Amino acid sequence: MRRYYFADSIEEIARMFSLSENNVSVRLHRTRNKLKKYLEQEGFRI
Repeated sequence: MRRYYFADSIEEIARMFSLSENNVSVRLHRTRNKLKKYLEQEGFRI
């Protein structure tokens, strides 16, 4: 939510949660992929 709703940068998110920037990027990427897969299963075309 921080990235897309509040428009926080990856750097800011990493600092807030004591994670590396790479870790934040990977988590965002995996979450987007899971969301895409879920939406496709529910009949949405992406």
